[in-house]
Amino acid sequence: MVKKSFFCLIITILSLSGCIAKSPKPVFKAMDITGAPWGGNFSLNDTQGNSITLASYRGKAVMLFFGYTHCPDECPDTMSKLNIVMHELGPSANHVQVLFATVDPERDTSAVLAHWLHQFNPSFIGLEGTLAQMKKTAADFHIFFSKHYDAPGSKNYSVDHSDIIYVYDTKGRIRLAMPITESSDDMTQDMKTLLSNPV
Repeated sequence: MVKKSFFCLIITILSLSGCIAKSPKPVFKAMDITGAPWGGNFSLNDTQGNSITLASYRGKAVMLFFGYTHCPDECPDTMSKLNIVMHELGPSANHVQVLFATVDPERDTSAVLAHWLHQFNPSFIGLEGTLAQMKKTAADFHIFFSKHYDAPGSKNYSVDHSDIIYVYDTKGRIRLAMPITESSDDMTQDMKTLLSNPV
């Protein structure tokens, strides 16, 4: 009887150890770039003139997108999609911060940037700096942007730019490169997975 009880105890312990084994690596729809040696931080201003870095939002997951307010399609579409994501997250949205870094600081003044973002979601925060600062920050994040004039001698221009959303976890570590073509449902699921699987 003692041997049988001991054997049952061993089986129970082994079963429990299996239950508390290390959790499998979370699976995302977006590209997992955890540990990427770039995009570690930035130093820009928000539209209120406050100096902002990633540490400013420690404790929240951050979704960072580079774009500009005069963008005819991709930027407004992306902000609209991120607004949907925030609503779909429900209470978890309180642990997420969307940041929009302008690649057109000449036209995107603080007032213009703040007004434009407020139309999508009042919680979205715009980031700005001098053209030199924005070029350096973009380069640090492997983001490309370049002016494209409508015609020779024209003052009207668009800005070609990379269209990726970088996602950071609540500890300020870069985790995902999220294509803007990802559906709002998949973005929402990725954010839920990120928030529920801290590393």
